[in-house]
Amino acid sequence: MSRKVSRRYQVPFPPPVELVKVATKKTVLLTEQEANYLGMPEIAGNYFEFLLALICPRDPKYLLKVAMDSQGLDYQPSYIWHPDARTLAYCPYCRIAVLLDGKIEKRQ
Repeated sequence: MSRKVSRRYQVPFPPPVELVKVATKKTVLLTEQEANYLGMPEIAGNYFEFLLALICPRDPKYLLKVAMDSQGLDYQPSYIWHPDARTLAYCPYCRIAVLLDGKIEKRQ
């Protein structure tokens, strides 16, 4: 979604969270780690659009996180956000990295 907003409004990626809210007319959930990275003071909205997308089935707490999600409770995603300069997110359980340019790579 953020990539589409960047293209549509011709702004650098990642677009400002406020622009994503305006473009999608939905609130955006930020985990505590994301909020700290973006310098935002609090969590806003939730991940209704991305049900279970941030939980890896190989995560040892997978079932607990699925249960928490189904009850609308907050949980830490399996992915680590911005682990290095070229990576948006990385899952240490399945070793899949989502790069800032939109590519996905398997790491060893």
